Order: sequence, then structure tokens, then C-alpha cells
Amino acid sequence: MFVIGTAGHVDHGKSTLVKALTGIDPDRLQEEKAREMTIDLGFAWLKLPSGREVSIVDVPGHERFIKNMLAGVGGIDAAILVIAADEGVMPQTKEHLAILDLLEISKAVVALTKVDLVDEEWLSLVYEDVFQLLKGTVLEGSPIVCVSSRTGKGLGDLVKILDSILVDSPRSVKGVPRLPIDRVFTIKGFGTVVTGTLIEGSLILGQEVEILPTGKRARIRGLQSHKNQISSVGPGRRVAVNLSGVDVSDIQRGDVLVTPGKFRPTKRIDVYVRAVSDLDDPITHADKLEFFSGTTQSQAILSLLGIDTIDPGSSGYAQLRLSDPVVVSPGDYFILRKASPSVTVGGGIVLSPYPRRHKRSDSAILQLMNILHRGSINDKVVSILSLYGPMPLNDLLMSLGYAHEDDIRGMIANSQLISISSGYNSDSLVMTREFWDSIEQGVTIELHEYHSNFPLRKGMPKEEFRKKLPVPLRFTSAVLHKLIEDNIIKDLGDSVSATDWRLEVPAYLKYKADRILESIRAGGSSPPSPTEIDADRELLQALVDMGKLVKVDDDIYFSIDVYEDMVDKILADIDKSGPITVARARDLLGTSRKYVLALLEYMDEQRITRRSGDYRVRR
Repeated sequence: MFVIGTAGHVDHGKSTLVKALTGIDPDRLQEEKAREMTIDLGFAWLKLPSGREVSIVDVPGHERFIKNMLAGVGGIDAAILVIAADEGVMPQTKEHLAILDLLEISKAVVALTKVDLVDEEWLSLVYEDVFQLLKGTVLEGSPIVCVSSRTGKGLGDLVKILDSILVDSPRSVKGVPRLPIDRVFTIKGFGTVVTGTLIEGSLILGQEVEILPTGKRARIRGLQSHKNQISSVGPGRRVAVNLSGVDVSDIQRGDVLVTPGKFRPTKRIDVYVRAVSDLDDPITHADKLEFFSGTTQSQAILSLLGIDTIDPGSSGYAQLRLSDPVVVSPGDYFILRKASPSVTVGGGIVLSPYPRRHKRSDSAILQLMNILHRGSINDKVVSILSLYGPMPLNDLLMSLGYAHEDDIRGMIANSQLISISSGYNSDSLVMTREFWDSIEQGVTIELHEYHSNFPLRKGMPKEEFRKKLPVPLRFTSAVLHKLIEDNIIKDLGDSVSATDWRLEVPAYLKYKADRILESIRAGGSSPPSPTEIDADRELLQALVDMGKLVKVDDDIYFSIDVYEDMVDKILADIDKSGPITVARARDLLGTSRKYVLALLEYMDEQRITRRSGDYRVRR
């Protein structure tokens, strides 16, 4: 399905031509009919000789309604530039042509209307003027058809030409639904209805949708295209969507209907800007302009990157700071206008909808802009991730466009990219292979330095380790798990170590360690406290981590062989005589209540035994 838009000066016969072609009067407002002048967008449809149906958006030609015109041409596939033969090229003819050129709408036909009002000699002069006007624009070489809406002359030829220029396949169904809203109204008995051109993705009955930038949620209760009820709709079609869950006052032209969670409003975008060739003055850094894309508009401040001006007919890269949040995607076209005097100064392509704030002279940013503008999807992905580091997959898709999801997943499948699932939701963290390699090398170096600085510790606490990982916080546990899984680090329960690290007492502490072990072993089931033998707490913990001591309480450490012997005796007694009390265990081990109680509580913690009233039983 395709959408065709009209363009041209006021009173050159755009609406009359649409009605002659389709039988539908696109002027729907009473004021339009009374003044015989299009004020807002009008809509119609036409069946082509090939049997295909196309939607037609009729735009106003008066300079005062240029904003309405821009809301209509943002989603079209082809254009009919209408020029009245009795007047020829006029100011809005030139401005509308400049807009079509900036939007790169190359599929077009020029309709010279009202040819029944002029003679052949005049028509020939107008034809030549139009031919010259198109030179150097995307419409250069477009067919020029002489028509009369009153007599019907040339209308058949115009329809055939429209059919022929739309031979290419329609828009891809890839991507997620995005519908810039151009009309909002209510129908008695049905409720809120929005209309627009579905520029990507598909919509189906019952689907939950989100209205941005407000974030209002709604559900599709009805779909209609060309006055036909449908159950689903694909990209490139004019569609009316009946919504439940939102009021007509919740929505306005410029809002965008999307799949929930797939887009975010933004007030800063990176762009490629092209200046109109016949401007009187260059576009300048910090210019205050009006931004138009799809059906939305906003005030904007232009921050040029690497340059101070863009001369007429030239281009450059920039960042736009917007006064109002907008919803755009990479590759979207836009128009820039000055408010006073009211004139179109340029336009271009959105390169990045969610950029960081840039330094104007940063060469790395200028290189990235060039790749985002002209590079392959692989180059774009690698450049963004190399410059900004790992990103959640959904953020990467929002930054590059959901139409590239298969390409990005293919890079993951081919191991060009590393993807790590967060484990908490469907999103995953994506990074370059080089970045992952740098993480592996970095954590290995970090852990070896830690072991060198803290030789008596079995490893770095996991919480401390996670904070050192150069990834978003919600992905640190997943990255930690992958490092363990890939045998880059060793899992020690509450801590991690380098895989080649083995905890040993340093030579200069060996004498102290041996003295501690001998003293505790000699104490048997009633060992001395650390204070009594002047034992260093960190050295004690190292001996515990090495498996030579068992810590059952802050002040009670048993030698491992003594501990194991005591556990065996208690379990054997339980098996022989049934549940054991503290008193019976004290007598069994020949020690005091202090040591037995600490031992039994530790055995409960280790799930060896379980307390039942005053007794302990086997687990």
C-alpha cells in the first residue's frame, strides 16, 4: 500500500484534481467549502489500473497553512506537484518543491492543471519553466502531465503514470508499529478515533498501544482503512484506529501511537542538515528554528558540529535541542523553518534519537555522525558500542531502528557481538567482542592486584567486584555469572578470585599461623579464644578459608580434625539414643556449655542438625 501526497501553490487546483481522480471531496471542513480553499489535511483514495489501492493526502497550499502541509507530507511515498497552467510557478510552488526535495520524495509527477484555460504557446512556456525548476532536485526528470479537472483531459494519463512510478515494493513490514497521528475525533457510540499513516510495523484488533509523548495506554477496538473495517493493517496505509481507554482530550495531532515500551520521547537528536539552495543567508550555529517531522512540531535550537554555518545548498551535522518531546527514529526526515520571516531553511535526516550532549569540535563524534549517515548497519552498531560502551539491546534498537533487529541479532549469532541476558526481563546487554575481551583482561588484572594487596583473603567480595564492572548496574550479576561460566574467574560463594589464585599463608606469617593452629588444636573441644593467644583476626579467617580451622562463633575456633570428630560423635549418639540435648552433648564431648551451644547452633546453620524444642535431631 502506498500514500500519495499533493503539493503546490494555493488555488492551483489540488483538491479539485483529487476529487476528479477519486470522486471524493478532500475538503471536509465547512470553512474550506465556503472559502473554496484547503485549510487542513484532506484524504481520499484511488484504485490504480494495476488494481492496487493508494491513499491520497491533500495538503493546503496557502503559506499560512504550511504547518498543516508539513503534517501531511511526512508519511507519503510519492507526490503530485500541482502547478496551474494559467499562473505557472508561484512562491509556494517553490517552497513545496523545496520541502519534497529535503524529504527526498523522488517518486513524483507534476500535474499542470487548468490547461483548458490557456493556449498552446503559453502552456509550452509554463512547461519549460517547470522543467527548469525541477533541475537539481529529486524531482528532476519526473514526468509532467497536462490535465484539466473540468474537462477530464489527461486524468487517465496521470493515473497510469502514478501506477508506473509505484512499481517498487511497498514498505517493509519489519519494525514495530508507529503511527504519527494527524487527526483526533470522536464518533458517537464508538469513542475516540485517531488517524494517520502507519509508517512501519503492523496493527491488529485488541492490541495494546501507547500514545507518546504522554505515555497513555489504550487498546485497539476497531480498525478502518478507506471506510472498510479490517482486523489488521500493515505499513504504508492510511488507517483510522478506534481506541478504548483514552479520551479524545488525551490526544492531539503530533502524538504518536506505538507499541508500549518500544520508543521514548526525546528532546535532543543528532541530525544531518541540508540547507535550501536559494536561501538569502546561511544557517548558523545556535539558530532558533521550528522543527517538523511526521505530524509533530517543536521549537528547536541548532547546535552545529565542527562548523559555524551551513551555506545555502550545503550540509553538515548538528544536534537539535527541542523545546517539546518528540518521537522519532533513525532515518526519519524532518524540515526546519524560521518563524520570522516564515520560510523553510532546510531539512534532513535523523541520525540518532537519543544522543548524549556533544562537544562541538569532538572529532570522534563527527566520525560517528558520518558513519550513522552513510555507513552499513554493522558499522553503525560497532561504532555506537565502541564509543559509548555496552547498551541494553532495546536501547540499541531504539537508537538504530527496529527494522535492523534481524541484522543485530545476526551479529550476535555470528559472535561479532556479545549478548548477556539480565535474567530479570527479556532485555539483554550488548557489547562488542573487543569490549568483552577488555572486561576479561581487566577483571583478571584487578583480581591479581587484589590478591597481591590482600594475600590473606580468599577473594574479592562479590558486591565489591560487581561495582567495578563497566556495565549498567542491573546487568552486573549477569556479567559476573558469564565470567564464572567462561572460567575467567573462580566462584567462592560470597567472593571471587582469579582462576589461578590459591590462598596460602605468606612465608613471613607462617610462624604465627603454625602457633595459632597448635594452640587451638591443643585446646581440643575447649579451645582458647583469639584474644587469649593474641591471634590476628585476618590470619584466623585465612586459616578458616584454607580449611584448617572452623569458626563456629566470633570467639570460638576449632581445629578441623577436632570439629569433624565432635560432629561424628554427636550424630552417632543421635542415631543410637535419639534426639540430643545440650547437656548430653556437653557430657559426650567433655567440654563446657559455652562451646557445645556454639557448636550445635553452627551445626544447625550448616543444616547438619535441626533444633526441635530443647533437642537436636538429624536433618
